[in-house]
Amino acid sequence: MISAEIREAIKKIRLIDDVFFAACFDNNPQDVEYILRIILEIPALKVFEVQTQKSVENIYGRSVRFDVFATDDTGKLYNVEVQRADSGAVPARARYNSVMIDYHTLKKQAEFNELPETFVIFITENDVLKGGETLKITQLNVIRHLTKKEYFQLRELCFFSNCLYNFGLYNVRQQYFADKTFLRYTKNEPQCKENENYKLLQANLAQQTLRDVDDAFKSFFGLLKSTKVKKARLPKYREKGGLYTLTITGNSINVKGGYLILPSSRTYSKVLNDHKIKIRFPERLVGKKINEVKIIPQYNGRYFKIAYCYEIDEENLNLNRENSLATDIGLDNLATCVTNAGTSFIMDGRKIKHINRQW
Repeated sequence: MISAEIREAIKKIRLIDDVFFAACFDNNPQDVEYILRIILEIPALKVFEVQTQKSVENIYGRSVRFDVFATDDTGKLYNVEVQRADSGAVPARARYNSVMIDYHTLKKQAEFNELPETFVIFITENDVLKGGETLKITQLNVIRHLTKKEYFQLRELCFFSNCLYNFGLYNVRQQYFADKTFLRYTKNEPQCKENENYKLLQANLAQQTLRDVDDAFKSFFGLLKSTKVKKARLPKYREKGGLYTLTITGNSINVKGGYLILPSSRTYSKVLNDHKIKIRFPERLVGKKINEVKIIPQYNGRYFKIAYCYEIDEENLNLNRENSLATDIGLDNLATCVTNAGTSFIMDGRKIKHINRQW
């Protein structure tokens, strides 16, 4: 007999719960395919293989465990994460997941152009981006087909971004050391305008880099106020000579003739003789409202990824409100379900029990 306490705990389980989500979609390509088709708006998408709670070890740093890891029939890879807490649903985590997918996928001595296209999708309980929209999607691609000149220009811009980040961070750290106060973006940004790296970057790119500095210190001051953290560490400088992300937002996102035109400042345009870096724009994103584009250097600029964050409208699924599903919750049989249309199925709960034994 199942105790009343366990029954009450089972009743509170929802699909957005990590373990339940993984159990429902384990070796279940049809349902993962259904979700991906809705989110990515690709009706012909065909999922070939699905794994849940897939671990990728990193001997040099933090390892990851993917809630759902799927492969389609063209070799594209999909990582779907469910997140109830706002704290874990941050763009940096999606970026890290993408890097770990590459780390796991690219074999020794393989060419970088063999990297498959990847999608990292976070399904969150709340509007963690505070945009007021119901759904934002991020598509992550490897940048290909750049000329040698464009490749070195992109490295150079990421180098300027890295230098500006350190300069902005220096200003904020010095004020903190002086009087323990926070030099906010609105005051830090004007102080950085005369820096040569600010002038070499287009204004929107420079401002977004300094906003990242602001976000880093917001987290630091948040930890100082927390009663759960004994010691908060100051944000560190980035590696000297390294590369940092370029972030493009708003009107600076310029797509023409099937290419994303990377914005550049007047100072840098003179150096390039007005040459523009052009990156092929995905056909499936034509007509979408692009909120943000990030260019992310990988392995110190050996290649680059580009992340497009865009909005999709809420879809009317035209559900038949006359249909219903009855569910009986258990343990070995996690859920025994039957519909009023005469179909029934059973979800195996033994995998969840096995996962719980590991903790």
